[in-house]
Amino acid sequence: MSDSDEETADEYFARLRTEASTSSRSGGNDSDIDVSSVHTSDLSDFSWSDSESDTGRSSPGNDSDLSDDDNRWSNRLRDVDLHEFRQPVGPVHDLEFDHNPLDYFYLLFENQFFDVITNETNRYAVAKGPDPRWYPATVEEIKAYFGIQILMGIHQLPAYWCYWSEDEYLRVDVISKIMSKTRYEKLTQYIHVTDDTNNPPHGENGHDTIAKIRPLFDMAVENFQKSYEPSRELSVDEAMIGFKGRLNFKQYMPGKPTKWGIKVWELADSATGYVLNMKVYTGKDAHDNRAGQNLGYKVVDFLTIPFQNKFHHVYFDNFFSSVKLLEHLEENGTYSCSTVRLNRKGLPPEIKKANPKIQGESIKMQKGNMLAVVWFDKRKVALLATCQNPGDIQVLRRRARDGQLHGIAKPIAIMKYNQFMGGVDLSDQMRAYYPVGRESKKWWKYLLWFIVDLCVINSFILYQETLPGQLDDDDECPPKQSHLMFRLNVARTLIAGYSSKQKAGRKRKNTVENVVVAEGNIGAHRLVKLETRKKVCVQCSARQRRTPSGRKVETTFQCVICCVALCKSGCFTEFHHEHML
Repeated sequence: MSDSDEETADEYFARLRTEASTSSRSGGNDSDIDVSSVHTSDLSDFSWSDSESDTGRSSPGNDSDLSDDDNRWSNRLRDVDLHEFRQPVGPVHDLEFDHNPLDYFYLLFENQFFDVITNETNRYAVAKGPDPRWYPATVEEIKAYFGIQILMGIHQLPAYWCYWSEDEYLRVDVISKIMSKTRYEKLTQYIHVTDDTNNPPHGENGHDTIAKIRPLFDMAVENFQKSYEPSRELSVDEAMIGFKGRLNFKQYMPGKPTKWGIKVWELADSATGYVLNMKVYTGKDAHDNRAGQNLGYKVVDFLTIPFQNKFHHVYFDNFFSSVKLLEHLEENGTYSCSTVRLNRKGLPPEIKKANPKIQGESIKMQKGNMLAVVWFDKRKVALLATCQNPGDIQVLRRRARDGQLHGIAKPIAIMKYNQFMGGVDLSDQMRAYYPVGRESKKWWKYLLWFIVDLCVINSFILYQETLPGQLDDDDECPPKQSHLMFRLNVARTLIAGYSSKQKAGRKRKNTVENVVVAEGNIGAHRLVKLETRKKVCVQCSARQRRTPSGRKVETTFQCVICCVALCKSGCFTEFHHEHML
């Protein structure tokens, strides 16, 4: 078609129908060979008639008739009125180029939180009763334990015992030298993040289903948001944490690679895959104040609240979408685009019944800034959008089996949806490469390692976005590390040369020589003098006893069996009577 040969939209689709029937007789090939994006006004070989066309485009000059179209669906289409996105984009931190990967990791997983995990792990081990194979963990040991979990995602073996195997083809020396298999098992058994003993029972007011992981979860989400300013395009989708054990909120997602497990709703930056907000799906929330709205509405609104009124463009699929949701987001300064199920309330009958049959044919209607479009290519696609002009189309060039090229009109809104919907999928893809953590009977531990994994991935994105792509000759900056090397360096610096085997050996060496007599030994439980500096007495701390100056009570003794620091008089007997009788 030359630029001088004009045809109306009706004539255009009539020609497409003729070409389609000819192509079907000759067996056309629908493969894409070229894509170009244009606005309708840039197409010189289309002239829109004053009558309504198959695409619903109205004649310029009828704008005065559109005053009521903001409140009702109409075939008269017009360009949308959007506010410009002017927010800063990129990492928000003070790290320089020469900082190591662990510094970026600590932006999201705070260094001080390892103290919390260490204290809670030791507390939980004591609460479970005397264990002859347990001794209190240190912060350095807990960091090394987390480093091992990251390394296990890089060196993936079928079972954890393989890393300590006597078979040199299975054994991973770098892990087996850090700590013994027994010590790894003990840390895995007692690892804890918080004391959830005060969490109300299930069904009572104030019950938190993820109380065991809540402090870490909230810390991660807060740091995710304050360390990165996202781009204009965001996406909402679900992520799955594989788990097949018994759990009342376990989900089955047949369309996902991980079909059984814990569902986590996520909001991510579409360009980088950086996760900005998340929420664990634990079933119906009776305390949600969005009464009368469906689950998809509640999820998208919850995830986007920190980013509303900034004119972001949010993309999500037909599970979440509804006319009410897109209207609500627009009222709160957020534009959106999503596929939609044609049985949703609020859609006009013309859209619900639309059934285009010709490739490139579309039926469009508009309500204010909201566009509803049903488009046909290889199958019918329905979409809602408040962020795209209805006249914007993309021309796909298809080559039939006879070798002829055919143009297929595709709305830009659908192209944008395909382009920006994959933010969460991008994060899931990076998480699948080197998954953190091993199998466990406890569901919350899967969530623990999921959060650690997201912290590694998001910190890697921060690192990549911080280092400039090009430098002047006078600038000095190390080359960017790959995802693999970044993880490896995080694990390496967390471990930092730690080895519990040597420390445990030195303790056992002089154990017998330093045994002292307590008020009354209880079986094999006796006091031994510490070789290191004083430690806080566990029993005094549990009873909230203090020195006259208000400081915690410290002692130079510990039980040779329990490896718990205890005062020489009183606390030794009191502790063992409470935990053994």
